[in-house]
Amino acid sequence: MVREMIIMIAEEEEFCSFNEQSRQKLTANSRWLSFIDEMDEKSLKYSPKLRAMLLMSSRPFEFDRISGFLRSLRMLDLSNCAVDETCVKDLFNWISSLKRLASLNLSGIQALKEVPSSIHKLLNLQLLILNGCSHLEKIHPSITNLKKLIILDLVGCPIQYLPQGLGRLSYLQELSGFKVGSQHRKQCFQLLEIKDLIHLRVLRMHISDVAVIIDNELDVLSQLKMLKVLAIDAEDCRGKDDFEMLDKLTPPPSLQELYLKYYQRETLPEWVNPKELSRLKYLCIENSDLVNLGSGHPAWKVEGLCLKYLMKLDLQWKDLEKDMPALRYMEISHCYKLKDFPCSVIESEIWRKNQD
Repeated sequence: MVREMIIMIAEEEEFCSFNEQSRQKLTANSRWLSFIDEMDEKSLKYSPKLRAMLLMSSRPFEFDRISGFLRSLRMLDLSNCAVDETCVKDLFNWISSLKRLASLNLSGIQALKEVPSSIHKLLNLQLLILNGCSHLEKIHPSITNLKKLIILDLVGCPIQYLPQGLGRLSYLQELSGFKVGSQHRKQCFQLLEIKDLIHLRVLRMHISDVAVIIDNELDVLSQLKMLKVLAIDAEDCRGKDDFEMLDKLTPPPSLQELYLKYYQRETLPEWVNPKELSRLKYLCIENSDLVNLGSGHPAWKVEGLCLKYLMKLDLQWKDLEKDMPALRYMEISHCYKLKDFPCSVIESEIWRKNQD
C-alpha cells in the first residue's frame, strides 16, 4: 500500500511514471529515470524534461545514439556500467554537451584511462565521482576551470598527481584520493596549494615513498579551519624519513574524525593526542605497528574507535576506559594483544556501550 501511494504521488508530481507491470516507463514529462536493459537509447529523445538518470543496464550503452539528447540533465550516474574503450570518446562527447550537469558519477568504469579536456565545459558541475576507476591515470588540467566543484573523489585511481591550480577550486569541500607528490613535478598539485581550499571539510590523502613534504607545508593542514574529516594512507611509505614527515604535521583545529592507515611505527604521531585534537569524536587506526596509544595526556573526548590489524598493540580494557571515558562505539579486528576487552579482539566485532 505504501509503495502504491509513493508511485501515485511520484506520477502526480511528474517525477516518474510506471506501466501496468510496475516498471518505470518514459514519458514526455519524466524527470527521473533508471535506465534498464529493456529500454532503447533512442527513446530518451522523447523525454526532454529529464533531470536525473541512473544507468542500470548490464549491456553496453551506445552513447553515440543519444548525442544531442537530455540537455536538461542535472544528475548522471553511470557507476560500474559496461563501457569499453571504444565508447569512452563518445561518452565524453555527450557528457560535455550537458551544460546544466551538476552531478557526475563515473565510479568503477574500468575503461576510463583519462579525463579529457572537454571536462572544462561542465561549468555547473558540483560533484565528480571517479572512485574505483582502476585504470584512470590522468586528469586534464582544464578541470581547474570547474569553479563550482564541491566534491572530487578519486579513491582507488592510479593517478600519480593532480594538475597544478586545483587550489583555485575555492568551493571544494571534499577531496578524496589526493596523492602527495614529489617536489620535482612542477606542474602537479602540491600540498601547499591545499591551504587555498578554505571550505574543505573532508580530505583523504595518500603518502608514498616518493612524496616530499617541505618545511613550509608542515602547517598547511592547520590552516584548514573547516576540516572535519582527515584520512591518511601511508601504505606505500617505506623509510623512516617518510614517517618523520607525517610526525611533523600540524593538525587542523576542528578535526572530528581521523583515519590512519599503514602507519608503520610503534607510537602515534606526536600531534595525535587529546590536547592537539580536542574536538576529535572518532579515531580509526588500521594496519599499523603500534605498541600503545600513548598516555600521560588529558582524557580523549572520542566516542567512536576502530582498531584493525594492530598485531603489536598491547592494551588493557581498563586503561582504555580511563583514557577514553566517553567511548560509546568500538570496532575491533585482529588485535591479538588486547586484554579483557568486552568483545572479541580476534575476529571483526562491534561493541556498543549499554546506555541502560
